[in-house]
Amino acid sequence: MKQLCPHCHAEIDINLTIPEDAHSPVAMIESDTLPENVRIRPALRMAEVERVIVASGALRKSPSRQTLIRMIERRELDGKLMRFGWVVYEDSLESWLAAISPARV
Repeated sequence: MKQLCPHCHAEIDINLTIPEDAHSPVAMIESDTLPENVRIRPALRMAEVERVIVASGALRKSPSRQTLIRMIERRELDGKLMRFGWVVYEDSLESWLAAISPARV
């Protein structure tokens, strides 16, 4: 079952619910109380995605936001539309950057 963290909006693969008194996934990780079946996928807003692409050196200029949204819709990047805008999952962005610049590690 996939669920969104109420604090950071990261997608979480989990078979149980997030406790209402949990302050953040980071606090859960630091306290070593995170169950083994939980996978947290940090999500980046579009502005951060653009910065990461340019900082990686894979491209000199980031694709436009509309192009990034089309890439999400075509499943080239894993992301979704949230109530505050589009996000891209960090692991998906890292995989895409590695694919377009295989010499980078």
